[in-house]
Parts: sequence; structure tokens; C-alpha cells
Amino acid sequence: MFINLTGFLKEDHLDNSLKYDLDIPAVHEKEVMKLLGWQSLEAESDGELPLTDEQAAKIFSLLGNQKPEDLDFFVGVSK
Repeated sequence: MFINLTGFLKEDHLDNSLKYDLDIPAVHEKEVMKLLGWQSLEAESDGELPLTDEQAAKIFSLLGNQKPEDLDFFVGVSK
């Protein structure tokens, strides 16, 4: 199981296709889980949850990546 981060254009845009997709590297999983208040991947494996802009910014900072603008981000667990 792994954490997956996805991004879509903001709600008011007609294009609802996937614009960003990243599997969180295993080395950062525990830090991301702590940031989100997760106890285990198994407990969070039911769909995707929206991230606040602040949560998304913290995750991108943790990964050392620049956060793409104008996207809504979601996080989920994949197998």
C-alpha cells in the first residue's frame, strides 16, 4: 500500500481530468501520515480525501517539490 497524491483543476473549471499524480515515496510516508493525523494506511484506504491548500503546501515542502498552482489536491491510499 502507498499514499497517492492527485490534483485536479479548481472546482469552477469545466475540465475535471487528472492534472497531477504522485505516489509518495515510502521514505516520506510516515511524515505525511503524521501531517494528516493518520494512524495507518489500512485505516485510510477508503477513497480520496481533499487536502487544504496548507496541507498540500506542507506535503510538497516535505517532498522538496514546488506545489503546482491552480489545482485542488486529494490524497488516498492505493494498493
